[in-house]
Amino acid sequence: MSVEYEKAPRLLREYPKFVKLGTSTEFDGDVFIERPSWECGWYWGFGYLERWNHRKGDIDFHTHINSQFSKNKDGRDCNWYEGMKDMFDQGDVFVDDHDRWKFLEIVKTIYNLKMTAEVLGRGGSHYGNNPLSDAIKNHDEVRRINEDLIPKLIDEMYKVLYVVTDVIPDGCSSLEEKTEL
Repeated sequence: MSVEYEKAPRLLREYPKFVKLGTSTEFDGDVFIERPSWECGWYWGFGYLERWNHRKGDIDFHTHINSQFSKNKDGRDCNWYEGMKDMFDQGDVFVDDHDRWKFLEIVKTIYNLKMTAEVLGRGGSHYGNNPLSDAIKNHDEVRRINEDLIPKLIDEMYKVLYVVTDVIPDGCSSLEEKTEL
């Protein structure tokens, strides 16, 4: 993608490398979401699920939320809520259904924004030459998605997971700015 950044988009604050989401019979143990990261200079690496292997004392399995939550235990397409409940059949970290739905709303929105940024950055879906490529491209919007919206949504995701409890004041883009107030 040809979108240029003055500096690489970054998260609003430090988050743990792994945060437990739940426990799964299918994956034989605890499943964690990995901290998002800016990858290859053009997209957010996000939604990576890892399994903790007690025998190895380390992470040993990698998959993606969008592929795991979109299928039910029978392998059929389903809404992400059903897929998440099936995956975490031994329990999850959420206090109630409200938090589950909020988490899923945030995560699905991040996935959709990532796809939107790719289309707007490339000027199409990257299957071939799009006849409206120049009209589709909107690098300002790609930067807004990657520098502003996705980092804020990631922060909201961590709030739902009770990893983040403080609030960044309106008008500040990071905790560093909050400290300066």
